[in-house]
Amino acid sequence: MRPGRLGGLVTSGFVVVGAFGMVFVRAFGDRGDGWDDIREFVPLLVGVLAGSVILIVGFTVYSTARDRHLARRYPGAEVFTVDLTPNLKRTLRSTPDKRAPARTPGIFTVVGSVEGLSFWVGWPLAPNKFWQLDWREVADLQPALFPLKYKTVRGIRVVTHDSAVVVELAPYQFRAFTVTWDESQIDALITAMQRQRAARVG
Repeated sequence: MRPGRLGGLVTSGFVVVGAFGMVFVRAFGDRGDGWDDIREFVPLLVGVLAGSVILIVGFTVYSTARDRHLARRYPGAEVFTVDLTPNLKRTLRSTPDKRAPARTPGIFTVVGSVEGLSFWVGWPLAPNKFWQLDWREVADLQPALFPLKYKTVRGIRVVTHDSAVVVELAPYQFRAFTVTWDESQIDALITAMQRQRAARVG
């Protein structure tokens, strides 16, 4: 499930509104029984909405569990979930020296530690590191805006010494009805990771 929580809520809303619209048309059509039909379908509509919410909450718990596990493994590191941008997807597919997964993940976890940036996917209690970027490869960290699916999000552009390696980090927003981190959150994350980088490269 790749869309963010907002996307999930919007999708759920469209599903419920669409379902209600079809029921409404049937209920008040030539063969319908009006409000009696509406009352009969209410449990179904509630079930669809409840199921969508359960899926969204389950996805959030699953993703944040991997972050929590890695935060315990790397105390003091910056650990956050990232959404895949088109440019980062191209980078992962075009760097044969990196252990990119066969199928590029839609979202994954980034750990910014004194060793550099590491990228993780997989089961929360046994995550798999598929990419590592040493701080010596990084020239700078800059705030940026990235196009992502149906929205524009704030994130971090990791400027590397190799111009062919484009690394865009778009932190995933788990809060409902919010599609991106705010500017102060991005700045705070950059500051924290710059401290990690300084400890490595001086």
